[in-house]
Amino acid sequence: MRGWRWPALGRRGISLGKRNGGLDKAKASYEQSLTIRRELYDREGEGEVLANLGEVARDQGRLEGAERFFAEALVILRETQDRAGEGLVLVYQGDMAHARGHLEEAEHRFTEALAIEVETGDRPLEGVIRARLGLLAQRRGNLEEAERYLQQALAIDVEAFDREGEGSDLARLGQLMQQRERLTEAAEYYERARKKFDELGDWESQGDTLHRLGQVEQLRGRLQEAEDAYLRSIYRRGPESPSALAGG
Repeated sequence: MRGWRWPALGRRGISLGKRNGGLDKAKASYEQSLTIRRELYDREGEGEVLANLGEVARDQGRLEGAERFFAEALVILRETQDRAGEGLVLVYQGDMAHARGHLEEAEHRFTEALAIEVETGDRPLEGVIRARLGLLAQRRGNLEEAERYLQQALAIDVEAFDREGEGSDLARLGQLMQQRERLTEAAEYYERARKKFDELGDWESQGDTLHRLGQVEQLRGRLQEAEDAYLRSIYRRGPESPSALAGG
């Protein structure tokens, strides 16, 4: 990569942080930049801008356009041997394939990206990819594999001081343990995630985690603890929040 930086790839996906028409402005700016890059025969810059246009198209819900931009960007990034950019675009493509239910394609993209991040030593992004592979394995019913990937991701979170990632992966391990009916472990993971979200001031995630903790305590027959967790989740999320109204 050159001097430019890719947007941060978080546990909740990638967001440009633009609202209320900001995406339209970003699209216009990137299109102008793409024209200039091509006139200058700047292949590295062209690959970067195509990836940015893919992000905008994805966030606007234009998924076919996003896939086209990402595919064009990937060709150029490989041509210019931009391994960091290549790995990140592969993650973008894996996310989209996963969202569309194309699980084999998603696994292929994530696996390719993982090999690149191991090669380049980008540990935080490696952790993100391992978490995504864990969620993919969980969706496919491979729960032991899912646990292995999520534990690997959590270890990298701790190593990289990624507190947001640590909280998210603790919560995901809680959900996985709940699915596997290992309720004591589920409660422990949820409680650790709750504390991490509290440190971060992420009240919405803390509220969601408390609601799930309440479910687990109810299943364990610990009704007073369940009620307490449910009440605290309402306080954190607010009674009018969509997640509270939907029951988590």
